[in-house]
Amino acid sequence: MSVINQVLNQLEQRGAHTALERTMVRAVPHSQRRLAMAVPLLVLGLALVARIAAWQWMQARKPA
Repeated sequence: MSVINQVLNQLEQRGAHTALERTMVRAVPHSQRRLAMAVPLLVLGLALVARIAAWQWMQARKPA
């Protein structure tokens, strides 16, 4: 813990401050997160529906 404090103190003494506009981490708007999550779920859902439809079709074609 003291090593971290020393490094932080040294950075502060050097004037290594970051402006608020230039931060490396920034928040992502909610709409982009929802869209990014909706697309894979939609693809997964379509794949599942196609798999079920193919299974039912194969079952219907089986000879009795």
